[in-house]
Order: sequence, then C-alpha cells, then structure tokens
Amino acid sequence: MHDFCARCMTCLTPDDPSCNIFRMTNHAPALEAAIASEIRAEMGRRRKSRADLAQTLGVHPATAARRLDGEVPFDIVELCTVADWLGLTVTELIARAERLTASERIPA
Repeated sequence: MHDFCARCMTCLTPDDPSCNIFRMTNHAPALEAAIASEIRAEMGRRRKSRADLAQTLGVHPATAARRLDGEVPFDIVELCTVADWLGLTVTELIARAERLTASERIPA
C-alpha cells in the first residue's frame, strides 16, 4: 500500500519498485521508444507515410520524423490523434508498446 498526498494524490513512496509511478518513470524511455516503434509498424501496415503523419499532427515533417525516430516522445494529445488516425485507441497503442518492451527485456 502506498501513501498519497491528500491534496494532489502524488505517491509519497515513489522509490518503491511496486509503485506505478516508479515503474512509469524508470521505464518511460523504453516505453516511449516502443510507442514510436509501434506507430511506425502500424503506419507501415496501413501504408501511411511520414508526410501523412505530419499533416495529421499539423506539424513540420521534420518534427514528425523526430517523433517517429524516438528523438522526441509523442505527447498525450499527439498519441490520441495518431491512435485515432490509425484506427486504434490510445489504450491499444500503449498496450502493444508495453508488450513490445516486455518481450525485449532480458530476464535477470
């Protein structure tokens, strides 16, 4: 059981590995890379281009490329937009990325 701040509901025990906040912050880079990878894969399956993505997001193609290459993570609004554009829910997209990160982890 974790202690939370009554005002902002922030976990007061973020050093505990069983804490979701701990897991999210420690695995965020891998998850962000997996999300970009899954978006690239789904774009390929649906024959969508980087230019199509840039237009969908309303950004310069170089900005879209940085997201797809994992240099800059997609923000939540972009994830919602991209998931919808790909015919997925954000939940499906993140679940696929989580499975990808889990399959790539090396057991201790």
